[in-house]
Amino acid sequence: MIRINLLPEERRRKEKTPLPRFLAMNAAIIICLLMGIWNGSMYLGIKQQTDKLRTDRGNLTDLQKQTSEYSKMQAKEQKLSEWNKAALQIKETREFYWWEKIDELWDVIYGAHDVWITSLVAAESAPSSARSKKVSASISMGCYAAGMSSEKMTSFRGKLKGHQGLKETFNLGINEPPQFTVVAQPQYKEEFAVKFDIDLAKEKKQ
Repeated sequence: MIRINLLPEERRRKEKTPLPRFLAMNAAIIICLLMGIWNGSMYLGIKQQTDKLRTDRGNLTDLQKQTSEYSKMQAKEQKLSEWNKAALQIKETREFYWWEKIDELWDVIYGAHDVWITSLVAAESAPSSARSKKVSASISMGCYAAGMSSEKMTSFRGKLKGHQGLKETFNLGINEPPQFTVVAQPQYKEEFAVKFDIDLAKEKKQ
């Protein structure tokens, strides 16, 4: 049955919220607050994990780049090590270096102002003028000396013979006796030149 209070509002007895309803409302509010706090903490936790994941991915990318660069450096180091090993092996088996001998030869050529070179052949074999199996290396030169006299040619040959570095390596010396011819050189002041060839040879080790 439904009860209706017909008294004026000012004379009505104030109705209090029943205790169970009050407790239920407070519980609902507390649950909402707890849910809000939980949702906020979850949001912050997810954001932190997302930021951490983004940072870890960046670090991983940098680490991959560093690993790739390290691998490339290792490969280069391996190649350099192989080249160095090959160079050491060559150095152990090589009796001399051509660049040193050419440099020593240039010292003599540069000081001979009236002698010029028209051809130069350096080879690890005998010169073409002497196909000897006893020769392991040689230098062959085509030369001209200004004038008709053989004195400049003889002086040049003597300097080659007397050069310490060349003498130690090319122990067979230069071809004896010298073969030369006088040729006309009208374009030069002397008008004539002595044409001659020089062969330096190294004796093969037994």
